[in-house]
Amino acid sequence: MDKVLRPERLKTDPNSSTAATEWQHWKQTFENFLSVLPRERLDKFGVLTNFVSPTVFQHIEDSEDYTATIAILEALFVKPTNEIYARHLLATRRQRTNETLDEYLQVLKTLSKDCNFKNATALQYRDESIRDAFITGLLSNSIRQRLLENKTLDLKTMFDQARSLESAMKSSESYTDSQASFNAAVPSSPPATPPLDNQDPSSLAALPTEGAFCFFCGNNRHPRSKCPARDAICMKCQKKGHFAKVCRGKAAVKPVSLNSAAVWFPTLATVTPPVNPASLSKSSAMVFLNGFKVKALFDSGSSESFIHPSLVETASLFVHPSSGTVSLATSNNVTKVAGYCLTNLTYQDHTYENLRLRVLPGLCTDLILGLDFQSKHKNVIFNYGGPEPPL
Repeated sequence: MDKVLRPERLKTDPNSSTAATEWQHWKQTFENFLSVLPRERLDKFGVLTNFVSPTVFQHIEDSEDYTATIAILEALFVKPTNEIYARHLLATRRQRTNETLDEYLQVLKTLSKDCNFKNATALQYRDESIRDAFITGLLSNSIRQRLLENKTLDLKTMFDQARSLESAMKSSESYTDSQASFNAAVPSSPPATPPLDNQDPSSLAALPTEGAFCFFCGNNRHPRSKCPARDAICMKCQKKGHFAKVCRGKAAVKPVSLNSAAVWFPTLATVTPPVNPASLSKSSAMVFLNGFKVKALFDSGSSESFIHPSLVETASLFVHPSSGTVSLATSNNVTKVAGYCLTNLTYQDHTYENLRLRVLPGLCTDLILGLDFQSKHKNVIFNYGGPEPPL
C-alpha cells in the first residue's frame, strides 16, 4: 500500500504562482503516505528529507523536528494574501472569451479562497463593502498603495490611515509649492511675447490668464516637481521644460534628417489627440482586454506595450506603482509613465496571460501593442493593399 501512496519528490519553485497549490497537494499526499507506515520508531523528518529536492532541502537542513519543518515549508510556499486586493480581483473578474460558464464559476471559487470570508453581521458586511469600494475608487494611487500594504484592515482604521496620508501629502506639497510658484512667476530667461497675429491659435487657448494654471504645461496649478512638462522638449522652440501649447517663444527652425525617426512622432506615442489616426487603421485591430472589446494599434516602433489611463479605469485594472520615462520618437522627447498593469488579452482566439502594459497618458489610441508583444510570434503581417510588391 505504501508504494501506491508514495508521493513524488517536492521540487516546487517557491516563487511560482502555483507554489501554494502544489505544496498543499504534496503535503496531503505525504501525510497519506505517512499514515500507512509503521508507527513504531517512525522518523517523520527523515522520511520527509527523502522526498524533497536538494533546493528545497536547503531551507530545512538546520531543522531536526518534523513539526517545525512543516511550518518552515508552509511559510516558504504559502505567501500571506492581501484580503482587500483579493476581493478586488474577485469583484472585477469577468468572463473571458471562449471561457465556459463552468470554468468561469470555478475561477471565481478559486479567487474567493484568498478573500478571508467569515461569518459576519449585516453591519460588518456593510463596513467591509464600504472599505473595498473606498479603496477601489480612490483617485490617489499613492494612498491606495499604502492602504494595500495592510493584509487586513477595518473601515475605521483604513479611513484614519487614508486621512493621515492625505494630510501628509498636502503638507509635503506646501514645502515645494512656494518654490514652484516663484519659478512659474519669474522664469530665469523670460521669452519675449510675439505679436498675437503670429501666435499659434492652440497656444493662445492654453495660455494661463489668472495664475490658476501652470506656466509650463497649461494644466491646473501644481508643484513644479509634479509637472508633466518638467522633462519635456517643446515642439515649437525646442527648449526643455514646457509644452508647445503654452510656449511664447519663436518657433525654432530645425532641419530634419532623412534618418531621423522624428517624422513619425505623431503616430508613435503622441500626447495630442487621444484618437487613433485614420492613417493607422491598417495596423489596428479589435482585441478583448479583460472582457472588453478594444481597438489596439500594432506599433513596431514601440519597444513596449502601453495602455491609456481611461481604459484602465473602464476595465477596472489594478495599477502597479512604477516610475520611469518613455522616449517619444526622439531621445530628447520623453514622458512619464503612471505605473503598469498585468492583464489578459485575447486576439484571434489566442489568450495572452499576464500581459504587462505600461500606463501612459495621452496615447493616440486606447492600446498600443509594441515589440514586446509582437516578438512573441515568428512574424506579424499587415495587409495595406498597396500596388507595390510585398516587402
